This record gives sequence, structure tokens and C-alpha cells, in this order.
Amino acid sequence: MMNNLKQTLAFLLLGQTGGKNRYRIIELLKERPYNINQISKELDLNYRTVKHHIDILVDNDLLKTSGIGDYGEVYFLNQKLENNLELYENIVENFRNITASPALLQNLLKQSDVAVILIDREGKAMYWNKGAENIFGYDEKQILGKDLDIFDDRNFIEKLLEDIQKEDQIKLETKVKDKSGKIKYIDMIMESILNEERDFLGYSILAMDITKLKDAEREKERNYNVLQTIMENTDSQLVYFDREFNFVYANSAYAKGAGYSKEELIGKNHFELFPNEENKKIFEKVRDTAKTVTFSDKPFEYPDQPERGTTYWDWTLTPVKNDRGEVQGLVLSMIETTNRVKSEREIKEKNEKIEFLNSLIESIKNVNQELLKNDDFHDIIQDVPSLLMKTEGFTNITLWMVDHDDIMRPVSNAGVHDVKRLRSAGDKGMEDLPGCIGKALKNKKEIILDELEPFCEGCPARNDIQEHKTAVIPIFQDELMVGAIRACYEPEIEIDERTLDLLREVSGDLAYAWEKK
Repeated sequence: MMNNLKQTLAFLLLGQTGGKNRYRIIELLKERPYNINQISKELDLNYRTVKHHIDILVDNDLLKTSGIGDYGEVYFLNQKLENNLELYENIVENFRNITASPALLQNLLKQSDVAVILIDREGKAMYWNKGAENIFGYDEKQILGKDLDIFDDRNFIEKLLEDIQKEDQIKLETKVKDKSGKIKYIDMIMESILNEERDFLGYSILAMDITKLKDAEREKERNYNVLQTIMENTDSQLVYFDREFNFVYANSAYAKGAGYSKEELIGKNHFELFPNEENKKIFEKVRDTAKTVTFSDKPFEYPDQPERGTTYWDWTLTPVKNDRGEVQGLVLSMIETTNRVKSEREIKEKNEKIEFLNSLIESIKNVNQELLKNDDFHDIIQDVPSLLMKTEGFTNITLWMVDHDDIMRPVSNAGVHDVKRLRSAGDKGMEDLPGCIGKALKNKKEIILDELEPFCEGCPARNDIQEHKTAVIPIFQDELMVGAIRACYEPEIEIDERTLDLLREVSGDLAYAWEKK
């Protein structure tokens, strides 16, 4: 702690402008606590100047506050400084010895990289150090006793001399011209110089060359403009959030996709606009672990835009760290993949449909071969469901035929349904049949169900029922319905005309075999 305190005191009292005023404030507060207004009056300093130095001393743990707030707040020495007053006194003594040595001060002024210039009331140079020579290119022989012709604006020095009459100090950045005519940028401070009797001696100008800094700022601005142009002319949606997930920046692509203007987004919290607990946990994890995450085709639904339905996104969330390695924000990069996902699904569905039809055609070929080689109708009807079930996409095939009592009964089955539960179907009449079969028998036409209907609850196979689609294709003999093929499909399979035509072909073949039996 001792070394840290020593460094802090040396820096604040010896190494910075304003060290003398901070020393005076500490000396005053050694007597008793004061508020800023009282310190200002005691030391004859501007209130804002005192406030500035007080804040620096508090930030560096040399002073502490009563905590009352506003103008009643008083300040006194921190315990750390109270316990090390001997160290403080040693540093102050060094400060007094240094400032009391004219030769040392003169040497410091001459060798400083900061330009130190003294001018009289008319603006003629009275002092010119090595730092001024390095910045402006003139040696003291070329400049002393002459007007300062170093500012880009020839009237600039006249305006400075007018303004300094109204203010204690002038701070500004400006352009100057060195001996070669090169334009440079300086950060300068101008003050009046008074002796102890308050007699005017001249004006001091301290100037620091900030040309490289300004060049770096311009380069940074150019890079920012290039980056801004890239970000505004990309299909990617880009956002920068602070640690609390508030919008700091959003490009136009993101704002348009989100349905807001950029101005409406900035400062708002992402999860207040787009609530999603799953995504919020992802954001928190990236912030807390400082690890990037990437998702492909992640679904999202806009709560305020239900008409868009489910959208899909490729997105990456990347932590942004400060110089200390701490996460200070997050960058979200997003590309909408909804159209691609939907197109891929459509292609997949079409391919599955083609595969289903090809498989069904192959199954029908097998049925036809069975009909050609086998004259026993009983054997044929036992084999048909199993042959058709080789088609991927069916969950169950049941063949229903009218028996000698004119009752429609299941005669063969393949798939998930247990045909034994259906054996007694029809014993009590048509209402005892599965709803789809009863409806087909009653209306003498095909029944197509894209989803389970209320009457499915009465099906004797209700314990086997899961979500599926159903097609019932009647088998007619001389306009008399003698049977039916009930085909149950997986929910994603589309029942189209091509599929029905193939089942109708099987129905016709079975009608022909019925006639021959």
C-alpha cells in the first residue's frame, strides 16, 4: 500500500498540472472538514476548479465525503492518507525543493517536449523552448521578438489576445503551420502571467503536437465509415447490444426485418421487444461465459407479427471484450433462411411423395402378379394388405368384404391395427362399423380423411388410433359395394389423385377377382 500511495501522491502533486492546488486543498482539510464552497472561498479558487480537484482526490482514495449530498456535503482526509501523513510531508518537501530551484525549472522548460512560449501584450515572442522548436521548426533566434506567424489563421493570435482578457485560461485545439509550411494540429493552453503583486508579465502558451493523434482519429473515422458502408450494404442483419441486451447499434437490414426504424430500436431492450426465454438464456450464457454460439435454421416467431408464422435463421452471437478482457457487449449476426428451409422441405416432401408413389406402384405390381398366378380368391385377399404395406408411408391396410350374411367385415389386415378387435364390427348394423367404412357403405363412394373426425372415436380399433390420414376405396361389383380398401397414411403423406388412382386400380383388380370366384 505504501508504494501505491507514494506513486499516487507523486503523480497527483508533482506529475500533473494542478498539483499545487491539490496540495493546498489537502493542507486545508488537514485542519478540519470543509465543503466545496468553503474551500473555494478559503483558497480564492473558482468553485468548478475546486470541484474538479476534489473529484480527482476522492477517486484516488485520498479524500472521503460525508455522503450528505448537494451543497452540504463536506470532505475530509481518507484514513489511508491520515495514517501516512509523514510520507505525504516528504513528497511535499520534495515539491518545495524542486519548485524553489530556478536552474532546475529552467532546464525542465528548455528540455520539455511540450512547447513553452511566452508572449507580450502585442503577441511578440519573449521565450521559446526546445519543444516549440521541435514542433514549429523555428529556433529561438528566428522567433524571439517577432510576431507569432505560426497559426493557420493570421488573425488567430489577435483573437486570442482579446479572449484572454475575459477568461482566466483558454484551452483549445487548432491548426498551426511549421517552418516548412506543413500543417500540424496542437492542443494548447494560454494563461496570463502575474507576479506576486498581481502585476502583468505576459502570456504563456503551452502546446502539444497532436498531429499523429488527429491522423489516427481521421483514420479511425475512415475505417468506421468503411465499416458502416459494409454493414449497411449487406444482407446480414447486424446488431450490437450492451451487457443488459439494450440496442446500441442496428443496421438497416435488421431494423427492416424487425419492423422498426433504427431510431426506435436504439436504447430499447431486445427481450422487451422480442420476448423469448430460450433466446434470453442463450444471450446470458454468452455474456457470462464469453463464448460465441452459432445456430443454423433456428426457428423464431415474432410476437407482434403473427402473420409471418415461423421464421428460420442462421445466427451467431459473439461477445465483445474490453481491454481488461471483460465482456462489454454482444454482436448478433443474422441471416434469414426461411425461404431456403421451406424450399428444402417442399423438395423433401416431393421426393418423399415420388418415393411413395414408386413404392406403391411396385406393390400394385406384386398384387397383379398375385392375381395372375393365384385363382383362390381367399388367398388373394389375405395377401393384398401385406403386399400394399410394403409401400413406405402406409401405417395400416385393411381389406373389408361383404360376407354371406351381407355384413361388411375385415377379412385381412396389415399394419398397426389389431384386426381381431374388428372381427365383430357390423354385428349390430352399420352403426357398429368404423365411421369411415360406415360412411363409405352408406354413401357408396370414396371417403378421404385428412385428419381424425369425431366419428373416429367410435371405431372398434380406437385403442390403436393415432394421428393419421385415411382413404376408403369401395370395391364395386355391378354397382353393388362388395368390399372396401381402407388405407391409413402417415400424417405427412399427401393423399393426392395419383395415389387414389393406384388404389382404385387395386380395387378394380379385386372386383375382377371377386367376379371370377
